[in-house]
Amino acid sequence: MKGLEIFLHSVRQVTGNLDGALRVSVLPILIQTVVVLMLMGGAMMGAGNPGAMAGGGMGMGAGMGLGVLIVIVVTVVTSLWLAVAWHRYVLLNEQPQGFVPAYNGERMMGYFGRSLGYGLIIVIAGAVLGMIIGGLLSPLMTRGSYVLFLVLMAVLVQLPMMYLAFRLTTALPGSAIGSGQPFMAGWDATRGATADIVALSVIAVGAHLVLALLGFLIFDRIPVVSLIWNIVVTWLVTMVGVSILTTLYGHYIEKRPLV
Repeated sequence: MKGLEIFLHSVRQVTGNLDGALRVSVLPILIQTVVVLMLMGGAMMGAGNPGAMAGGGMGMGAGMGLGVLIVIVVTVVTSLWLAVAWHRYVLLNEQPQGFVPAYNGERMMGYFGRSLGYGLIIVIAGAVLGMIIGGLLSPLMTRGSYVLFLVLMAVLVQLPMMYLAFRLTTALPGSAIGSGQPFMAGWDATRGATADIVALSVIAVGAHLVLALLGFLIFDRIPVVSLIWNIVVTWLVTMVGVSILTTLYGHYIEKRPLV
């Protein structure tokens, strides 16, 4: 089953190049983590300060809004930095200098523009499909079958959106290496690979769910361990996710074998 082969190849891409993966990803992930923890800590201190609360909720609201904006900007920039550097490492053998991956601003902007375009298509399609399926399944909610409703929504909405995302973004790594591929190159290249992409979508969603459940069931009650687990899972999911796109691009567009 090629979907499983693609997933395993993407995992091996990370584990088999662990030194390079760490050099490309540690600094961007560390920046994200520090910024989030600092802003979360500041928000919690502000919320626990009666004087600050009495001084006006509007100021706190504005501060939290600014904090969220900072987190979004930092997350977007560091994610672009990591993704472009990893695509170039795998596809072009561009080696990072120490633990500071190359900052390709032009390629990152092109990657960001493509991502926005694909994201817009996915969001619109997901909203339309979600409203249709949600409307059809709404009787389940009135009967108290809420869990069944959520499961069916995941299968009938989230999986199709994952399938759509994989097919569209197959061409995305091309933006990182300046290949000049057309916007719909990924969709065209994966035509006829429906079963493989569906299987890949199921496996990717299932693997993420397993990691989330493990964290919730085993580590959630120990704050420090939970934090470490969440950082490790964030790193692993990010790297394997970017590697899946790299593998799709290499296999379906550059016609590289899955080895």
